[in-house]
Amino acid sequence: SEEKNPAAKRARIVTADEIIAGGAGLEKIKELKAAYAFYQQAIKGGSVEAMYHVAALILSKGFVPDEYVRDEEGLNAYAVNLLHLSKRIVPDARALLGELYYYGRAGLVEDQPYGMAYIKKALDQGSLEAERLFATTQLEALPDETFRDEDISAAAKTVAEVRSEEHTSELQSPD
Repeated sequence: SEEKNPAAKRARIVTADEIIAGGAGLEKIKELKAAYAFYQQAIKGGSVEAMYHVAALILSKGFVPDEYVRDEEGLNAYAVNLLHLSKRIVPDARALLGELYYYGRAGLVEDQPYGMAYIKKALDQGSLEAERLFATTQLEALPDETFRDEDISAAAKTVAEVRSEEHTSELQSPD
């Protein structure tokens, strides 16, 4: 059974991720609905990773579960709640929360320092998504709109520096 075999549960989640990545048009919507239903079942079975995947699916453009068609506020609140529940186990969940706070998305008020604290914490946890987000925010801060190879190298170096930093401020560090 999946409950006794976490590897089996993980293998099914990876398969559902592949469903999300493929398809187009009406077929893609059917696949997204199937992935959503699968993840909801996995959540009922105790999968914390599935919480993250449902939130990421909800926050992706072009998908709204049937039960939330007329309730965008409720949908966003559900997604953010799932991310908060999964952030300690799934580093990419913390990174996605950081992005939402940083840019003020999904009904959250824009708070760049708070969002960056989440992103940095996810970096410490080894999140590749956090690396992408951190580099993106650093490149956005550059005055020149044309990104050169040295700009990208500087952003990558900054990511490495942040990973080695000690984050001691309890005030800035989300749990």
